[in-house]
Amino acid sequence: MHRLKPGALARLIVPALLSLLLLACSHRPPGADAAPVPNANHNPEALEIDTAETMRDHALRDLSRRLRVAVAEIEVRRAEAVTWSDGALGCPQPGFAYTQALVPGYQVVLAVGDTEYHYHGGSHGRPFLCPEDRRQAPLEAHQTPAHH
Repeated sequence: MHRLKPGALARLIVPALLSLLLLACSHRPPGADAAPVPNANHNPEALEIDTAETMRDHALRDLSRRLRVAVAEIEVRRAEAVTWSDGALGCPQPGFAYTQALVPGYQVVLAVGDTEYHYHGGSHGRPFLCPEDRRQAPLEAHQTPAHH
């Protein structure tokens, strides 16, 4: 029978346990992308959004997945840099507190048929779909062409 040197078992088990832990933490439950994100600062998939066109592209892909329609079936009505009145990014969620400062960001308005879908976002984070009952207009918009 072979005997393991002291600590050899730990050197084998610890990396395996750490790998399992990391894998478990990275799992996203089904439908995790379906809920609107109330604030880009809370988005676990934060990334740098530097143009209205980039924001538009992320919004198009998200809406295409949500509605199960081709991106080509989605009309881009507006994609613009805006200034939001606070950290809610024009989409306050009841029970949440937000920073009370002007926040640069983006707004994208998409349509499928007669239904409009408004996406809001800050300069960091992915755009999120804002429900009509929580939607607020930005303070100012800096329009960019909404070509697609």
